[in-house]
Amino acid sequence: MSSGTEDDEKARVEILEPSADAADSSSSSSSEEEDTDLYEDDYMTVRSIYGDCDVEEEILVTWKMGGWENIAAAEADGDGDAGAESQEERDGREMRAGWRELSLSTQLEPDRLAPLFSGAEWAGEKVQIAFSARGTSLTKARRSHVRDAAVDAAILATEYLHDAYGARLRTDPASSLLELGCGLGAPGMLARLMGASAVVLTDVPALLSQLERNVARNFPDDEGVRAAALDWSRPAVRELLRETGRAERGFDVVLNCDCVFEHLYGTSWKLLVEVVDELLRVNPRCVSITSVERRNGDGIDAFLEKLRGIEDSVTELVFEEGSVQIYTTVKIGVES
Repeated sequence: MSSGTEDDEKARVEILEPSADAADSSSSSSSEEEDTDLYEDDYMTVRSIYGDCDVEEEILVTWKMGGWENIAAAEADGDGDAGAESQEERDGREMRAGWRELSLSTQLEPDRLAPLFSGAEWAGEKVQIAFSARGTSLTKARRSHVRDAAVDAAILATEYLHDAYGARLRTDPASSLLELGCGLGAPGMLARLMGASAVVLTDVPALLSQLERNVARNFPDDEGVRAAALDWSRPAVRELLRETGRAERGFDVVLNCDCVFEHLYGTSWKLLVEVVDELLRVNPRCVSITSVERRNGDGIDAFLEKLRGIEDSVTELVFEEGSVQIYTTVKIGVES
């Protein structure tokens, strides 16, 4: 999806170039496995696991399922002085609260490694990995008790999805979600944990094997979540709907996170709008959730203008924090 120009490649080099602080940190790191906290709040904890030579191997996402309600129930479950609680007792309370950990490998097989500057494929390997690794541009955490934590478009989109549509996903026995350009697919997998009956995670074919491995690792024998290759186009999304048995009913929720950034993806956002338009045509009650991170020259304004041009639809800004903005697109006069 890259435009492939020299300017684009120069921009990517600038993105990759580490700061002096990052370089110092890397040179001083040990070769032993390192566990780095990226983010923590009352919904989730995100950790990055580094192995030899400071190479990231996986991301661990601990999802606390019901957010505040389950946490409160777990606190009420504790006996005696919470300050004297042992780690074993705390672990037990967390399990009773329904916490669940996702283990997402960030490694690709050698024969699947894309050329360094191959647009969307390169982004899928390291930049757009669902929850960004250290060194990327992140926004300030919104939970006051976790200072200097970092979140990105995917984390905030997941929390918005939980707050705005979590009850619907839990209570509707036929609820469904499609994630576009999903990278490692954490938001979609977390939607399955929220209660969505059917989740389909999609990205370019070159990333499918990694995505399938992560689905199998975290949801063995679970037919409610699957991975599929999807190059953005109307014919391709129609074929996906046929393959998943949803040609007539489509999906209830369509999610995309940080899929618009012209320095990496060129103007592939035009195809993204076509896909969203097609999905809203198939199911007028569908809600499309778009989470973007604003950067210089990102192309998001042009994307939003085209998105707002979808016939009989309205696109609204529903959440904003730092550089992250979340928009919903729905059909006018149709209850989602």
